[in-house]
Amino acid sequence: MDGRVRRRVERYTQGMQRTRISKTIWRRTWNCNRIVGGCDRSVAALGMVAALLTMGTSFQAVAQEIDVAPRMNVGDVWRFSVALDVLVSEQAEETTEAGRIVQSAHVRLEAIRAEEDGAVVVRGDFDRMTSVWRRGNDQLEFSWSRPAGDAPIEAPDFDDEAIAAMTDVERFSAMYASIAAQSFELRIGPSGEILGVAGLTDGLRFMTANAGLNSAALGMFVPPRFAEALGPIWTASGAAAIEGVGDEWTEQREIGLGGAGELRIIADWTANRLRQDGRLECEGDVNVSIQLPDRPSETQPTVEVLRGVGDVEMTWSTADQTLVERAENLELTTSWVIGDIRMTMIQVSSRRLARLSAGD
Repeated sequence: MDGRVRRRVERYTQGMQRTRISKTIWRRTWNCNRIVGGCDRSVAALGMVAALLTMGTSFQAVAQEIDVAPRMNVGDVWRFSVALDVLVSEQAEETTEAGRIVQSAHVRLEAIRAEEDGAVVVRGDFDRMTSVWRRGNDQLEFSWSRPAGDAPIEAPDFDDEAIAAMTDVERFSAMYASIAAQSFELRIGPSGEILGVAGLTDGLRFMTANAGLNSAALGMFVPPRFAEALGPIWTASGAAAIEGVGDEWTEQREIGLGGAGELRIIADWTANRLRQDGRLECEGDVNVSIQLPDRPSETQPTVEVLRGVGDVEMTWSTADQTLVERAENLELTTSWVIGDIRMTMIQVSSRRLARLSAGD
């Protein structure tokens, strides 16, 4: 079933103050698969959809404007869990190579100072971190929790010679131990966007030329990726303002591919429900396309997106103007041509960002 048709039906039921049809019941009733887009419809179902669409504007008059502007003051503290799971399969000629990275972390974020331009600096510390990196038949693992008490954590100190002499297992553990032990800072703009990251660079020291590790082993724990992972905490996933339940907006982010262009990931969001406790529930569909360079180079790979779809969900608290939870699932298939080499890459990923309760 078309995502926009389904969202219009949900907005109608919300506007008429009827019981909200849960997504699970909806999907079972309509026999709909969001990824494939197929849906078996009965004659009665089509009639109901047509009737609802003709009345799609009748409830807009009672829309309630919802404030989603971030609220940040020096001394505010947030604790979040952030998780990433990416499965990658590379197919070239008759060979297939698979890899997977599964990561999670608990982070404590505190607003420590305000700047003249309206930005707020937030210090971050890790309370827990896990990472599993699998490539072919090889697997590396790391797990760490902050010791009890207020004693500062000392980051391990390794020079380049010591790093080069490590095995992959030792290097992987030492790399993550260095990342977990050090604080980092985020510079947050007035609209909630992350303007810059200081720190989180220690892991890059372990990517030496003769190492068995590569940058993929760091996953989300490099400055731009981690900033992207934490970004929705204060931005409401790109919603500058929400006029009411049923409002729609678009969120876009880019992933650079060097000289091959950039991937554009676009999420079309809908505000579905405002609960009595002030929590706003939203969801959307995701599509991925590629923006090719204006002047392609023969020395750079050519990339084509064969399939790029997904879904997103978010719960936003209007009480304290921060995120409660956000989840994103994405399926991406790309074709790469590098000289005489042709490769297909299939990536299935999930990302989750959730506020932690006091006991977590």
